[in-house]
Amino acid sequence: IMANTDVQRILQDEQNLLKVANQKTIAKQLVSLMDSLPYIHSIYIFDHYGNQYGVDKQSFKVLGIHAIEEAEWYKEVEEKQGYYIVKLNAEHIFKNYGQEDTISLIRIINSTVTMKPIGTLMINISNKAFRSSYEGIDSDYSPMMMLLDEKNKIIFSEGYLRTIDIEDVFEDQLL
Repeated sequence: IMANTDVQRILQDEQNLLKVANQKTIAKQLVSLMDSLPYIHSIYIFDHYGNQYGVDKQSFKVLGIHAIEEAEWYKEVEEKQGYYIVKLNAEHIFKNYGQEDTISLIRIINSTVTMKPIGTLMINISNKAFRSSYEGIDSDYSPMMMLLDEKNKIIFSEGYLRTIDIEDVFEDQLL
């Protein structure tokens, strides 16, 4: 999706005179991606000119901030230069975010020509969908699942996990 020539062209179009056509073009690409990966709850793309494109299984969300660059995590995603960051409920930047927790994968979209940032991609996966991805694990093993951010903050956990157990795991890793 990020290297698609239409998406690249639209994200770099400061004038955006064909706004409705551009919305349809990007939406078509995003719907195709969501159809192929059913665990995705929503996908949003933001350009640097205040335009927002997206698809959502519930309802299209409107930014609660003036621009994506105002999100509390934006500086962090910018510093990653194209690598993803993982946030719990990053879609809280929207006025009408859902009640279900989501795991948000966020990254900068770079121009395929200049390699300079031209937009931001946010993919939201519901906790329910994330949980269902490991339901097939035999319950005899009593799996304890946990997803951490880069600061070892728990984004998602399943099973009985005590803070002291988590600290012990990281202490062992550091030794």
